[in-house]
Amino acid sequence: KNHLTEKTFRPIAVGQPFILASTPRSLEYLKSYGFETFAPWINESYDTVDDAAERLYAIICEMQRLKSLPKSEFEKIRLNCKNIALRNKQRFFSNEFFQKVVAELRDGMVQAIGTCKQGVSRHNWDQWAKQQTSPPDVSHILRALGLP
Repeated sequence: KNHLTEKTFRPIAVGQPFILASTPRSLEYLKSYGFETFAPWINESYDTVDDAAERLYAIICEMQRLKSLPKSEFEKIRLNCKNIALRNKQRFFSNEFFQKVVAELRDGMVQAIGTCKQGVSRHNWDQWAKQQTSPPDVSHILRALGLP
């Protein structure tokens, strides 16, 4: 499963270009949130490589290619990538992105609660709760998400 972490969002939040060493198709997943990636300036074909070692090798090859470019060509790529990174930073701090993340969290919670409710009786829940020294109070989280 693709999962974007703070390691992905840190360069986005500070407006820095990046190459994403993650699971296959993570760039595609990032684009689904409305972020831009750095193609054609950076060869992002590594993102479609399923084998982890081969994907890392492809990333290293792209980094070596970038490093070996003439300074003027590298500078052109750097400036184009920096412009994309600044637009991504703007997107990261936008209300639209925030609302998308909150909706995804809410939908995930609803789905998880629905899954938990299947086959779980009140008796089973009460038995589990009695075994806990202090059951966690998550009511404030559920209320904030607009859940019962």
